[in-house]
Amino acid sequence: MLIDPLTDQARLISYEKDEDACLSIPAAGIVEAEENRAKKTIELLGLNLRDRLNQKRAEYWEKCIMAIADYSVDGPQVLRHIRQASALTKLKEMVAYQAEFSSVSEACIRKNAPGPLIASVFEHSLVM
Repeated sequence: MLIDPLTDQARLISYEKDEDACLSIPAAGIVEAEENRAKKTIELLGLNLRDRLNQKRAEYWEKCIMAIADYSVDGPQVLRHIRQASALTKLKEMVAYQAEFSSVSEACIRKNAPGPLIASVFEHSLVM
């Protein structure tokens, strides 16, 4: 019944930030049986019960939002390209498998970044 976090089943859990915390939620667009598994895993493992964990997730969410904002900044073309390249590198590092809170960063990017940035960050997953 529980989700195995070491498999692609982890995709069944996503994250959402409110005013001061970032909470685990079932991922959007999954079938009812998977949603029930996600809810049960979140409940039984107490993924939203630790304030410090929720706050840490929120910190990573905010770092991600700042990088997205850096990518979207206006200004002279040369500076814009430099900032975009730097922000893209940072976001790719944040979603790397071994990165701390990478799934939180992925949820943040998918929910807040413009489409072209999402495609650039996750382009490695499109390679077949």
